[in-house]
Amino acid sequence: MHSKTNVTVAGGICGLLSVASYLVIAFLDLSNSLTFLLAMLFPIFGIIFIYSLKEYIAAVNNSHINALSFTFGSLGFTLCAILLSAQLAVQIGIDVKTAGADAAMLKTIKESVRMVDMGIDVAWDMFISTYMILFLFATVKIPSLKWWGIVSGVLGLLLMVFNVLTFPNPPAD
Repeated sequence: MHSKTNVTVAGGICGLLSVASYLVIAFLDLSNSLTFLLAMLFPIFGIIFIYSLKEYIAAVNNSHINALSFTFGSLGFTLCAILLSAQLAVQIGIDVKTAGADAAMLKTIKESVRMVDMGIDVAWDMFISTYMILFLFATVKIPSLKWWGIVSGVLGLLLMVFNVLTFPNPPAD
């Protein structure tokens, strides 16, 4: 049981670090290398967090839905890492401001390439929303997580619906 407690605490810390890394890159102007590192830490810490949740749930009420939800969450966070890498590479690699006469052409190219990462963004949303819905079913019999599961499931369903309705653009766009 001591091992499960360590995993749960470590997972909780990683969950906080995941969110913190995302907020830092969203609101601070950092060097390209630091931005990339923090962008990768968001999904890496996110996977550790959902793994610890899976282990906690398995200790209380083991189920196939719990394992399946972790699989979707891990794939979702992997897609997120790919998405963030692509976004940053395009943003850093294609500098329209210093392009001079080629600026209009580069802007068109950049917008076209951005459609690829927007497609990956929608895939990330679909996988993470599936995780959120499955998390509901994995936690429904666990009193301490039941309401978190319900909130997660409802938000996951809404995220999925908005992504389907707005495809190929993510809902925020």
